Amino acid sequence: MDCGGVVRMSGITIKGYVTIRQADKVLAKCVRNHFVNGGLKGLISTLIHKNIQGTTTWYNWYSDWKIYIGSDVDTPTNVSQTALVTPIGAAPGTAPNINSASIKSGAVDGIWSIKYIATWNAGTVSGTLGEVALYMRAPDKSDFGWTVTSNYTPSTVMVSRLSSAGLDLSSFIIDEDVPLTVEWTVQLAFA
Repeated sequence: MDCGGVVRMSGITIKGYVTIRQADKVLAKCVRNHFVNGGLKGLISTLIHKNIQGTTTWYNWYSDWKIYIGSDVDTPTNVSQTALVTPIGAAPGTAPNINSASIKSGAVDGIWSIKYIATWNAGTVSGTLGEVALYMRAPDKSDFGWTVTSNYTPSTVMVSRLSSAGLDLSSFIIDEDVPLTVEWTVQLAFA
């Protein structure tokens, strides 16, 4: 049954927060991101997955994640976007020099999160930063109870984006003399 519109669930919230800094200067703090179709379909696909058969392998979300940056300042994020509008570097963008991640257990407070951290060394990227995106290996299956019967490696797709045009952050000129770090936290919380 279609309940019409967006159903507000009281049991769980999923949010993304992005912080951007260069050295000790914070340029954006805890900015809310927008999950796009690649991420939303990936979540549903994961929830309706049934099993993995035999000795097959499923390369999942974390197996190939990257944060990319772009210079577009005119295009707000919409749900159907699949890539940065103007990536810095060849599409999908210049990969960070360093990727790391950490997880926060929600066993006590009901707030679980993973923080993806991407750092570009000094001199690696330049220009205006006006958009940022998280790319991951999100599954794209829509058949209820789908099964992995042979090695499955979903494409790495844009799952979330924020932009200066969408008033998520203020665009800025990248200081090439210091590293640029983007922290992307995805939080699931009891509500």
